[in-house]
Amino acid sequence: MDIFEAVSNEIRRKILNMLETPKSFSELCERLNLESSALAFHLKKLDGLVTKDENGNYVLSELGKKALSIINTIESQNLVLTDDQRVVTPIVLEYADKVVIDKNMLTKIKEENKKLVIRNVNEVIFKGDIDENLLNEVLELVENVITVQSPPNLKDVISRKSKQVMSIEEGSVEEDQRSGKETISEDIGEIIGGVGGLVGKIISRVFSTDDSSFNIGSHLRVLYDGPLKVSDSLSVEIDGGVVKISKGDPHLFAKCRHDGDLDIYDSSISADGCYLRVTYPDLNQLKVNVDGGKVEINGIKANNLKVNVDGGLVNLNMECKDSVDISLDGGKAEGDVHFKDTTKARLNIDIDGGVGKFGVTVPKEFSIITSSRVSGGVTRLPPSKAGSKGELAINTNVDGGTITVDVKEA
Repeated sequence: MDIFEAVSNEIRRKILNMLETPKSFSELCERLNLESSALAFHLKKLDGLVTKDENGNYVLSELGKKALSIINTIESQNLVLTDDQRVVTPIVLEYADKVVIDKNMLTKIKEENKKLVIRNVNEVIFKGDIDENLLNEVLELVENVITVQSPPNLKDVISRKSKQVMSIEEGSVEEDQRSGKETISEDIGEIIGGVGGLVGKIISRVFSTDDSSFNIGSHLRVLYDGPLKVSDSLSVEIDGGVVKISKGDPHLFAKCRHDGDLDIYDSSISADGCYLRVTYPDLNQLKVNVDGGKVEINGIKANNLKVNVDGGLVNLNMECKDSVDISLDGGKAEGDVHFKDTTKARLNIDIDGGVGKFGVTVPKEFSIITSSRVSGGVTRLPPSKAGSKGELAINTNVDGGTITVDVKEA
């Protein structure tokens, strides 16, 4: 198992802390305020760290106790490391549509005695002027990326250092031939320092597991291609991978690496490193939880939308009636939300490191009421105004990161 991946998620760390004493499945659901499918998903990721006792309650294994001890030590005190143990903070490029890597960038990173990490990006382009040895020395990880464009001589190096990359394509693609996409430089200055943490960096060194890098694009196979049961609510959980949700007859197309990577329930879907295409009719509530990966929601209508992102990319273009709740713990969420057939709408955004950019459409003569709490971040909201046909309340909470909301009338 990948222990670093298992403990990198905040919910799973909470589960480990709670299991210092035995807990039943229902107790965990209640205390964590999780649906049963979501809890089952996280418990599966903790396999090896969590087991069951003779009464059927969940408890920590011996390895789980060691993991919890290290987590608690890291979170409760500032560790002083020797030079041999010291964790070198990498240069991290993340949460953009496109990142372009060239020889000049890699040379500067090497001169600073740092490593390069690229994650949660749609497309990464490695230019043809890069030396293979330089790339091997500087590049540490490429993770949760849709497409990598690589010169043929660099493909082996990139493949060895890639994790959850949908495809690595050969070819010499120059930056000026692929214009029109947002690059990392537009947001990196705003989110630097607001993403990531000490726990993940040190845990990855403490538990030195075998290299689990893989190019999932070459291993995916169709696990399901068929109808879904219709419900007034739908919950989608992803841990890496890509999910595309659009309006249509209830249907799921899923490509995954292993049989156990996909779970389908009456009103929920859980996937680990899969490619999912979901079509679904309009519904009362749509819930999406993203732990690394990318989600696109397009054309569907939901009365209530809840999105939780723990490192990942979310793009929205949908219609809502009552409420939209978005929580980002490192990641990027953007898109357009159209409030219709309502007189009272609510948009809540909570960011702890990340970027949120939203365009919101409301009926004419709507009141706009905004409130914001900012701690080490930036928020850009429209001014409050009075209206006679209804109201939109916008509430934001920023703790490292940026939120931009633009509102227009239909």
